[in-house]
Amino acid sequence: MDVLKEKSGGHSIEANVQQQQQQQQQMPVSLVQRCNYEVIIPNPCLATGKPAWPAESQFSTALHGVDVLQSPDEPKTAFRKLKVRRNPIQCPDADCQGTCFVSDILSHIISNHSTVTIDRMGLRQTRTCFLDANETRLNKAKCHQIFVVQGMIISAEGDALQHQLPVLLMSARIRHRDVIGHCRSGSSVPECEQLNDDSQEMLLLWLTSLKPTNQRVLGTLAVRAPDRPDTMMVTTARTYDIRDSHELGALLASPSIMIIPHTVLQRLSRKRKQLIVIQAQIH
Repeated sequence: MDVLKEKSGGHSIEANVQQQQQQQQQMPVSLVQRCNYEVIIPNPCLATGKPAWPAESQFSTALHGVDVLQSPDEPKTAFRKLKVRRNPIQCPDADCQGTCFVSDILSHIISNHSTVTIDRMGLRQTRTCFLDANETRLNKAKCHQIFVVQGMIISAEGDALQHQLPVLLMSARIRHRDVIGHCRSGSSVPECEQLNDDSQEMLLLWLTSLKPTNQRVLGTLAVRAPDRPDTMMVTTARTYDIRDSHELGALLASPSIMIIPHTVLQRLSRKRKQLIVIQAQIH
């Protein structure tokens, strides 16, 4: 009888272990992304003799329980059909006053902004690019790159390139005096002259796209110097609505904007002598 009890107990333990393994295998993938602090991204400007591209992703997945991740509204198909307004939009680039329809955003960029790079990316797929801080504009928004998100459809006509969600990587430089206002009449001249140089400049980075009415589009931006892990900054928020104002006041009031102070900008770019590594994800 004792032998039979020991055997039955062993079978129950094995069954519990198998059941736990099946539950772990059935756990869905988390939507939470964390940034890897220790990986050094290679600098493409350095002749190291090793391939510097593609850079390793800085994002890793953090697992959570099934009750946190499951959502009854989560689509079961491979593509997400987004409902967006169809009226024309104005180009967010400050030097361009053109307007275009939703399906013609890529055509407008190719025709009028030849320096902007267009890249495909999947949902929760990391894309890496490099930014020269000297190419950003003072008090003006500039488009540097477009990510065409595969899996997010903005038109019922099909899943062609022009019918997929475009996400624009934008930048702008701004001085502190433009945020807090001009110098008061009673201010001393040396204080005003001190605010005129670029020591008080900040860099703004953000992802802008169409704003669907049926679901949210979240974007994650991570910036760092190629050889300094302690310079990393990460922001996750809803993408900035491309129809909203791109004036400095509206940008600074939005939680979708990454604000890089001047001291951090100097460390990121080594006083604008080095490219800044930018990684983006849409989820």
